[in-house]
Amino acid sequence: MTLRQAQRNYARRSAPGSIWRRCGLQRALPSAHAVTIVRELLDTQRRAPVWEALAELFVGRELQEYDYVAIAQTLRASGYGREELERILRDEVAPALRGNLSPWAVPEMEGWSQETVVAVVRGYMERRPGGLSRLLNRLSGRRAVPQVAHARWLRVLARLI
Repeated sequence: MTLRQAQRNYARRSAPGSIWRRCGLQRALPSAHAVTIVRELLDTQRRAPVWEALAELFVGRELQEYDYVAIAQTLRASGYGREELERILRDEVAPALRGNLSPWAVPEMEGWSQETVVAVVRGYMERRPGGLSRLLNRLSGRRAVPQVAHARWLRVLARLI
C-alpha cells in the first residue's frame, strides 16, 4: 500500500458519517514501519542497484568469484549497513524472486535487468501479504531466503568485511 492509498483510506474511515467511525473502528494512520516501507519504495534510485545486486543470488546458474566480488562492491557502495542489507534481502528481494530457485520453475539463468528487478520487487512490496500469510509461512517452516541464496549471501558477506 502506498502512502497516498493509506492516507485515502484513513480519510474515508475518518469521515463524520463513516461506519468505521460510528462503530469506533476508526483506524490510525499507518505505523512508523509502514511509512518507512513507503519511503523506501520512493527511494528507488538508491535501492535499485542493491535490489539488482541481491537478485543475482537468485539466478539459476552457478555464480563465479567475479560475480561475488561485483555484488559485494555494489552493496558496499550503497552505503547501507549489514543489518539493513540483510533486511532488504529477507523482506524485499527474496519474497519477490525466490520462485526462480523453485524446483518447479524454469530458472532465469542470466539475471534480470535493473528495470525488471525494480518492477518485480515494487510489485511485491505493493501487494505484500498480510500478517496471517506471513505467520502461516513462518509456521510452515518456509524459509524467507532459500538455502541456495542464503549460501550465496554468506559468500558475499565474506567479501563485504
